[in-house]
Amino acid sequence: MKKLIFLFIGIIGLFFISCETSTQKVENAETKVQESQDNLKVAEQKVADAQAQKNMTDEQLIVFKQETELKIKENENRIVELKRQMKSAGKLLDAAYRKNIDALDRKNIEMRDRIDAYKTQNQDDWQRFKSEFTHDMDELGRALKDFNVNYKK
Repeated sequence: MKKLIFLFIGIIGLFFISCETSTQKVENAETKVQESQDNLKVAEQKVADAQAQKNMTDEQLIVFKQETELKIKENENRIVELKRQMKSAGKLLDAAYRKNIDALDRKNIEMRDRIDAYKTQNQDDWQRFKSEFTHDMDELGRALKDFNVNYKK
């Protein structure tokens, strides 16, 4: 019987020891609330950073489009000059010369359409697009610049 009483007292003692006091419950609840508030602040900061990044990308795109428009206009002027030289040369130019000028003109128009159609998505896509587009614009510019040199060979 003594063993049963000691066992019962032991179980009751463990029950009271394992139970949290109201003070401990309040402290635990306050800790959880603080952690939740901290997590909320981190999430809000991430959203703000993402929005700032998107705004920066949008601004970069606007500036890039303006710079590209200038290059496209320069290309158009070069194409007009090539066509003028072709007409004023007074000699018969083969169809390949005209075909090449027209191909460069179409490529210039495609580049304008491509930059006009682009919408920013995320920073990685923007960087990839910008790199590829700049490379293609540079190639087109070199092709127009070197057109007479390459054709005369």
